[in-house]
Amino acid sequence: MDVPRAAWFGYYGWLPALIPADARTFRLSEEMLAQVLADAGGEIVEGDCDVEIAEAERISGVGALAIITIDPFHQEGGSLLASAARRLACSVEARVAAARARRRLKRQGYDAVSVVLWDIDQSVHLPGSRATHRLRLVERLPQRALVVGRRGDETPTVLEAVADEVSRLVGRTVSYSRPLARQGLVIALADEHVLRVAIGPGRRKLELQRTALERLSAARPPPIVADRVPRILGAGRLGLGDWSAEERLTGSAAPSELAPDLLAECIDFLVALHGLGDGGARASLADDAEVVAASCRDDARRDVVLDLGRALDRELGHLPRGFNHGDFWTHNLLVEGNHLKGVIDWDGATPGRLPLIDLLHLLLSARREGTREYLGTALVRYQLPWAESGGDDVVRSYCERRGIEVDADLLRWLVLAYWVSRVSDELRLAPDRAQRPVWMRDNVEFVLDALAKR
Repeated sequence: MDVPRAAWFGYYGWLPALIPADARTFRLSEEMLAQVLADAGGEIVEGDCDVEIAEAERISGVGALAIITIDPFHQEGGSLLASAARRLACSVEARVAAARARRRLKRQGYDAVSVVLWDIDQSVHLPGSRATHRLRLVERLPQRALVVGRRGDETPTVLEAVADEVSRLVGRTVSYSRPLARQGLVIALADEHVLRVAIGPGRRKLELQRTALERLSAARPPPIVADRVPRILGAGRLGLGDWSAEERLTGSAAPSELAPDLLAECIDFLVALHGLGDGGARASLADDAEVVAASCRDDARRDVVLDLGRALDRELGHLPRGFNHGDFWTHNLLVEGNHLKGVIDWDGATPGRLPLIDLLHLLLSARREGTREYLGTALVRYQLPWAESGGDDVVRSYCERRGIEVDADLLRWLVLAYWVSRVSDELRLAPDRAQRPVWMRDNVEFVLDALAKR
């Protein structure tokens, strides 16, 4: 079955944390979810089933396990205060709806009913689970909920079965904390291990991570890279879930503002990393521009981005290519004090990439964390003017060590290459973004309109 890519990521990352490992038949109200579970090998039925997943008004009670999904409308954009108020309202709405859904499942004869709060890129608040860190305010106000009803004895979920399998693999019990729902998969942290589990096409992210780490290992990285990269311990399939397990690196999440010593170590890492991957196939910026152009609604903007893609390939073709992490920012960095201890989440890493892109992403992401701007608006308001003024000593240090003579013109082209590649990657992962007006306006149209005026 051909699964829409928009279904692969985001809304169903919680599945492995709730679906029983022995579940095979499903009754579903959402076509997109049906396609995801069918892709994983599940059988979609209309009558009695192992698991029924639906909105509250459509739940029939025919499943041994029932899951009611609650997802209030989420508007984008606005000020920080407006976003906070909107999140609070959605969180309250989700909790009230969950209380009603809980009573509904009780009336349908489910013995044990629980409410699981969650949000995209946040924890799944499983009953009895523990958090590994002090929750931020945003994590205390999840905007989505799942109401789970069960008849009969409780059986292990896919995630629990994976933890048991990894325990046998490593020879000791693997106990994980509250799992994190990511795009298309769930991540669970144990004391010494990281478990990644996907149901359906989200397995692609597991495959990409394993492939990237295998390529990196084959390139024989120096200790400055090798000592900061996780090692895959095992992978496999249980029930409808694909899984991988890796060693857990030491350190805690990096602060949004990096101290000079820590930033210097990040540059050391990125220079060494980029030097490893010149043998990969060279990514075409013109191809990336075509992905962005396909999301544009008018011919003028499409022409601007297509012309830009061809110009980028022409102007940057002489630069050395290498290995990039693909999402090098503070949330993927582990630190101790002002020292970089580890770099995680390698599913976007590939060889054959332009220099400086990872560093540009790190610098712009740090600014966006403080301003909450979208990528496109922050790039036009901050990074392009910074590039056109010649950058700073940080970027010049990186370029000198990679043997690149950088000036304002070259730096501007690299910033635009970063934007095209980043936006195209996000559109490939979740094409539904092209139908989100605020996302398109602030990530694509704002940049293209600014370029058309220059």
